[in-house]
Amino acid sequence: MQTKSAQNSLETVINYHITEKCNFACHYCFAKYGLEDKFKMELHHDLSQVKLMLEDIYQHFQNGNAGNDVRINFAGGEPMILKKFPEIIEMAYAIGFKVSLITNASVLTDDFINKQARHLSVFGLSIDSFQEDTNQNIGRVTWSGKANKTAEIMQKIALIRKLNSEISIKLNTVVTHKNYDELMATEINRIAPDKWKIFEVLPNGNAGGKVSKQQFEHFICNHAETVDVPKFVEYNDDLLDSYLMIDPLGRFYQRQSVGHKNIFSAPIIMVGAKQALQQVTFDQHKFDQRYVSFS
Repeated sequence: MQTKSAQNSLETVINYHITEKCNFACHYCFAKYGLEDKFKMELHHDLSQVKLMLEDIYQHFQNGNAGNDVRINFAGGEPMILKKFPEIIEMAYAIGFKVSLITNASVLTDDFINKQARHLSVFGLSIDSFQEDTNQNIGRVTWSGKANKTAEIMQKIALIRKLNSEISIKLNTVVTHKNYDELMATEINRIAPDKWKIFEVLPNGNAGGKVSKQQFEHFICNHAETVDVPKFVEYNDDLLDSYLMIDPLGRFYQRQSVGHKNIFSAPIIMVGAKQALQQVTFDQHKFDQRYVSFS
C-alpha cells in the first residue's frame, strides 16, 4: 500500500461496497464500478469467499494492533436488498469486526432491526433531503417512486436505539445544486444523530448533481449554528486516498484525482490483503482529519 501510515488510528474502518445494485437512482451516485452486467460475479453470492476475504482483512489489520478496533462498514449500492446480507453481518461480527452499515432505509424492517441491531456499532442513514419533491428530482426514490418518510425514519431509529443503547447513529448528506438551499436543521435535531457528515457531491461525468463551491458553503453556513449535533464536512479533495474501500468484486480501490476514475487492486482472495493494499494508495493523515468536527 502506498501510504504514510495504515495502522495507527484507534479504529481502522474498511468500507465494503458489497453491491453496486440499488433500488434508488440518485443522479450523482459515486458508487459506480461499471459492473451493472456483472451482478452475478459480486462476491456476496459466495459466502465462503466473503468469509475468506473478511478473515484475511481482519488478520492483516489486527496484526500488531490488537488493542485497536477494526470496523467493516457495509455500503452499496444498497446492501439491504441482498438476501444474504444478515448472514454476512453476523459473519463479520463473529470474526471480530466492529460492524456498521450505511443504508437508504427504504427496505429497513423492524424484523431486521430486532435481529441485527445488537451486532452493529454504527448505523448510518443516507439522507439528502426531507422534502419529497427534492427526493424525486434527485432520484432518491424507489423503483416505484416512493420516497422515505421522516416519521418512519424516526420510528426506525428509536427502535434501533431501544435495542442497542451503545450504537452510534450517523447521517450522511450529499450536497448538490438541487438541495443546497434546503434547511434541514429541524429534522436533523429531531433525529439527533451522533454524527452528521456533509459531503460535497463528487464529479462523476453527470452534471445533474454538480454543486458550486459557493452553494456548498451556503449549505454549511446555514447549518453551522442551527444544528446541535457533531458535524463533519468532506470536500472532494478530502475523499481522495482517505478511505479504505473494497468494491463488489472484492478488490481494494481508490478514486483518481485526475479523470475521476477508479483504480482497482487484484482480488483480495487471490493475492491477500497485504499485497492488494500495496496496489492502491491510502493516506492515514487524511483519514484522521476526516474525523475532526467543525461543531
